[in-house]
Amino acid sequence: MPIQDGPQAAKRLRAANSRAKAIFLTIHEDRDFVAAALSAVASGYVTKARLSTDLIPAIREAMLRHTFVSQTLNL
Repeated sequence: MPIQDGPQAAKRLRAANSRAKAIFLTIHEDRDFVAAALSAVASGYVTKARLSTDLIPAIREAMLRHTFVSQTLNL
């Protein structure tokens, strides 16, 4: 994202009291980036390698107010 990264955008949504759910779809598998996304109250973190299997479950979990993280991250 050219102006701000995903965690910054998610924090702005939270600060604006938005009801939007943030699900990260990214190539990044760095633990620090994942931690930043989740601390920004992300509802999901899906790696692009797992897009076809994880995106729909991530959306379902977000709608239930749960957090979803692709299993390939081994957190």
